[in-house]
Amino acid sequence: MSVYRSEHLGAHHDQSGFDSGNDALDGWLRRAARHAEAANTGRTFVWVEPGSLVVVGSFTLAAHLVRRADVPKSVGHGAPDAIPAVLLARMALHRSLQGRGLGGQLLLDALERAVDASARAAARLVVVDAIDDRAAAFYQHYGFRACPAPRRLVRKTSEVAAALGRG
Repeated sequence: MSVYRSEHLGAHHDQSGFDSGNDALDGWLRRAARHAEAANTGRTFVWVEPGSLVVVGSFTLAAHLVRRADVPKSVGHGAPDAIPAVLLARMALHRSLQGRGLGGQLLLDALERAVDASARAAARLVVVDAIDDRAAAFYQHYGFRACPAPRRLVRKTSEVAAALGRG
């Protein structure tokens, strides 16, 4: 597992030097993540360097609903018309850590938290809206299936739980 510590975003975290290489993700973390917390629309978690509060990775989880018609039949079969889900949003890793397999570990952290959330308030799916084609390919590598909507991908929470040894 990662040497980075995962924690809930707080005002004490140093985000000033965070640079994932994507201005939209970096700006959202600096300007909107705490607002989403205050508005109760998203929970942001960060990875910090060992022994410091410097942010090197982040992701946000939020409750979500998707329509059965908007997901692949293999995922939506037997589901209600409105499927409860956990939205994995705005996942980003500092560019200095990219290409080392840490993105997969950050995703694993996010998926563990999504499964935990689903155990408390049932969610059939984990949903991601990939920011670009490269991100979409990343999620597909980890078992997410493409939806008809561009760059929207889903994976059954039960599959994630089984892969984590919790199913």
